[in-house]
Amino acid sequence: MCSILFRDLKTENVAQNHYGAFQLLDFGLAKEVKEKDRFLAATPEEGDSGNDTDYDVTLQPCCKEYEDVYKMTGLTGTMRIMSPEVLQCHPYGLSADVYSYGIMLWEVFQGERNRLSPPEIIKGQRPELPVLGMPSRIESLVKKCYGVPAFRPTFAMLSQELEYQLIEFHQAEWPTEADTNLSIGLDKGIMRRLEYLRELSLRSLATSTSAVTAVEN
Repeated sequence: MCSILFRDLKTENVAQNHYGAFQLLDFGLAKEVKEKDRFLAATPEEGDSGNDTDYDVTLQPCCKEYEDVYKMTGLTGTMRIMSPEVLQCHPYGLSADVYSYGIMLWEVFQGERNRLSPPEIIKGQRPELPVLGMPSRIESLVKKCYGVPAFRPTFAMLSQELEYQLIEFHQAEWPTEADTNLSIGLDKGIMRRLEYLRELSLRSLATSTSAVTAVEN
């Protein structure tokens, strides 16, 4: 199985087909991640919180080998969703798409685009949390996506967590009629957002082989 790095994962590159499913569009910047382009770099020391957003994978003290680092072109994609390592032209890998997905999570719940500038992102600023209507476990996911590459979740982990969230919403019990009526609008809104985001995580190119022929090597 090969891996594809999308490198421009943003809401504008998502559309709904006639079956009602969401799909990724525009593979112009997508690239196959090849073994020959990989090199090893150190992760932060074990026990690190993973929140040092100015993390440079090439400069950290060695504690174990971190394999998701490849020779890739920096400054590729859309600035507002670009990870710090891509902005700084550092080596990067599949986790760069996870960072972009975290920004998408924030934008979907916030209802507006990330307005932080590249210098602000490089200095460690991120879109503000909490966001009204965002479940606390989704907020936790966003923070993990914002983290250093070695500590970001995989798309499989993101999809699983979003599935748990959907199950919890389906099984939620509201004790009174007033509580139920009050929750209808917010509940449906959050459900739609979670379903949308889970579909995208399932279709992420981090583990996809379907788009290989669309990618220029």
